[in-house]
Amino acid sequence: MEFINKSPLSASFYVNRVAGTEQRIGMITAKATYKIIDSLLLLVTDDPFPIYDDDQTTNLGILPRDNLPKTEGTDIILLGKAYAPGGEPVSAMEVIIEIGKFRRCLHVLGDRYWHSKKKISAPEPFISVPLTYSQAFGGKAAIEIADGSYVDVSDPRNPDGKGFDPEAASNSLVKR
Repeated sequence: MEFINKSPLSASFYVNRVAGTEQRIGMITAKATYKIIDSLLLLVTDDPFPIYDDDQTTNLGILPRDNLPKTEGTDIILLGKAYAPGGEPVSAMEVIIEIGKFRRCLHVLGDRYWHSKKKISAPEPFISVPLTYSQAFGGKAAIEIADGSYVDVSDPRNPDGKGFDPEAASNSLVKR
């Protein structure tokens, strides 16, 4: 099968085996890169983000590979920076993305810190915050279990994030 991309987007066609079966699925990945200039959303055609076959470190953080289906249907991933309205520092704001009938609201907070195992700080004021996986909630850690060995645990939604509480995750492990 030949995949011909006549769009201005980066795109690829993949065939993957469904885990544990002989079934195969086909997947088309298309990636649009936009710039915002003077409140106008402009499609980048001269140097768009490419389709990644492996995780890539970029100026937006680590971007996951594009050749594995994450959900059934369509995924929309927003990466960039959130800027405080009017350039005045805020500790929290909302960023909204709308594409057709699809609408999502992202709550953006300034940096927060654990004061103790149970208490987290108020968000710090910011003028801009990167909208990247590494800035979002999540993370990973090695925790010690009863026999003295360590087990890696992570937030399955975003192992590259921050703020993850490994103690809460360790409560689900059986300790003997």
